[in-house]
Amino acid sequence: MLVSFFSHYVKSKAIGKWLFTVVYYGGLALCSYFTYLHMMALRTDNGSLILNAAPNFLAVPITCSFAFAVTNGNKKLTALFCALGVIGYELMQLAMEERTFDSFDVLFSVFGYQFMLLAITVERKITSRA
Repeated sequence: MLVSFFSHYVKSKAIGKWLFTVVYYGGLALCSYFTYLHMMALRTDNGSLILNAAPNFLAVPITCSFAFAVTNGNKKLTALFCALGVIGYELMQLAMEERTFDSFDVLFSVFGYQFMLLAITVERKITSRA
């Protein structure tokens, strides 16, 4: 009976932590996505640095949040590979005819990676207190 109670307790804690992670990163992904859509609607050819670099900054949290939902591995390493993927796509634009390479997009992708490291740290602080 004690083993049954203990296994039920461990399962409920694991499900609670998993649910918190899904809600935390899912909310972060949705907020980033809706901010991305809003920024894209505001973009014009006026040369605003923030509006032009926001899609790359927000692409890293969006891809990381969805990657965290399907992986159980190291979140910092997953965030690094997501950021490298966004940066790699930006570097591939050097060879594409229709796309233009912008060094600020690479810089803001790195800032997006730093933002995800901050989000991971906050999530670990919250779950360590629970």
